[in-house]
Formats: sequence, C-alpha cells, structure tokens
Amino acid sequence: MNRTLLAVGVVSLALGSLAASPAIAQRRRPARVAPARRAPPPPIEVPGALAPPASLNEGPDPFGEPPTPIAPPVLSGPPVPIVLPVALDVAVGVQLTHRALRWSDDIFGELRPYTLPLAPWITLDATWFPGAHGTDGWLAHLGLYAGVGFAVGISSSDSLGRTYDTAALDLRGGLRGRLPVGPHSLLVGAGVELRQFTLHPPDDPNDPGVPSVSYASATLDVDARLRLTPGLALLLGSSAALPFQLGDLADRLFPNVSGAAVELRGGVAWAIGSHLELRAVAAYRRFFLALNPSPGDRWVAGGLVDEFASLSLAVAFRR
Repeated sequence: MNRTLLAVGVVSLALGSLAASPAIAQRRRPARVAPARRAPPPPIEVPGALAPPASLNEGPDPFGEPPTPIAPPVLSGPPVPIVLPVALDVAVGVQLTHRALRWSDDIFGELRPYTLPLAPWITLDATWFPGAHGTDGWLAHLGLYAGVGFAVGISSSDSLGRTYDTAALDLRGGLRGRLPVGPHSLLVGAGVELRQFTLHPPDDPNDPGVPSVSYASATLDVDARLRLTPGLALLLGSSAALPFQLGDLADRLFPNVSGAAVELRGGVAWAIGSHLELRAVAAYRRFFLALNPSPGDRWVAGGLVDEFASLSLAVAFRR
C-alpha cells in the first residue's frame, strides 16, 4: 500500500515538472496591431496659381460646416453720369447777301441782267432732337430743323438804271439725322425750301423787266461739325435743290423752264459760354436753269444763272 502511494506521488511530481518546463509549455501569441496610416502630404502651394473652380453642384458639406458665401465686390465712388448729346440748337444772326442774275443766249438782247449789292438780312435757324433730352441712343440723333430769313429795306435796279421795290424771303424746314464720330458730327437733312425775290414788274407787257422768282425746291443737305479745340469748331456743308415752282419767271416769261441748284458753305464756331457760341459762315448758292423756249414765244433765251453769295454772323444757343 505504501508502495502504491509512493508511486502515485512520483508520477504526480513528474507531470507537474513537465507542465512547468518552458520547452514544452505553449507560449501565447501577442495580439496583432494594425500599422498606423501615414497622413497625406500637404498640398504644394505655387505662387500665382489659381484655385480650381468650384463644382456647380457643390453644396453644403453634410459632415462639416456649410460653405461661406462670397459677397460680390462693392464698387466705391459716385456713379458716372451719362453725357447726353445736344438736343437744341437755335441761332439768330445777321447776313449780307449779294445776288447776280445773268441770261445766256439772249437772241433778241431784250432780257436785262440784274445785280443786287450787299443786302442786309435777319436770319433765325433751329434744330431740335427730341430724343436727346433723355437718351444717348439712336433716337437722340433724329430731329427736325426749320429756318427763316428776310431782307430788310432793299430795292433793286436793272442794267438800265430802273428801280424796283423788292421783297426777299427764305423759308426752310425738314428732317435731320446726326451721326456722331468721336468729338465730331455729321448731319444729313431732307426737306423743302422757299426762296422768294419779288420785284414789281413793269406796266409795259413788252418790257420783261426783272422777273420775280419763287424757288420752291426739294432739298438735300449734308453738314459736318469738326471739333478743332474744346472751344473751336469748323463748319462745312453742302446742299442740292430741285425746284418744282419758279414763280413769275415761269408764269410770265418761260413756262417750260427747269433746273436745279447747289450750295457750298463753310465757317467756324467759337464757344463764348457754356451753351453759347459765335458763328461766322460764308455761303454760295447757284441756280442754273434751262429756259426751253418754244417756237412763237415772245422771249427767247437759252438759260439763266442766278447766284447768291452771303456772309453771316450769328449767336447760337446749344444744349
């Protein structure tokens, strides 16, 4: 019995030694740790580089703060005023006019030439662009013009020294368009004009005297205003006229008369105030008429030239 107990104790001691031996005991494996992730490198900033455009569908970040709206830039300073073109141009002046009437191919030598020395006139001209009061668009350059002139205290005499009471009148009006070209402007007008020289005819029906004329014409005008300096401008212009009524010249002497007229003018304008200027303009107009006599007519001649030369001085209001 004692031997049996001794044997069991030896076996138990042997088994306990084997369990405690490091060569036989199992070692625990350490827990596997995940390697730490490296942070991405910071972006490289290039001086002067532009930021990438934001997406059109970009909205608030659901995991962060909403994007801060960027306010548009605020322009500082007073608003720039719109400079409107000239809307009204009114000129009042005095004019000296010389007239010379000459016949050509006067077969019988009965038609007398006529000359009017420098005669004083009073003139008034106005141009109005209604749209220029509130806009600088194309409507601001469509306008109207009108003018009147009349001679003061004149009488006429022919080559024989006969004197005639004389009245002279000039009326004109129509439409006008303006084309600005930088500081300059070009004006084109179309209208009608009535230029009358009324001389009382002689009582003798066989004396042609000096015929009265009444040139009612359709006109086309082209004018340019060229700015030389802030206070000085050059004025240039030309006109063409087609008479459709000639008065006593057609009614009493040559019923088949026809013709046309041209005019050239030039001058300068000086600014004498913020809205006032002084103008000096010289003009020359020439009517050239074909008389077209028929067989049996009392008076026979081939043509007529009626010339007007004038020099005017006016004060103009422009605004």
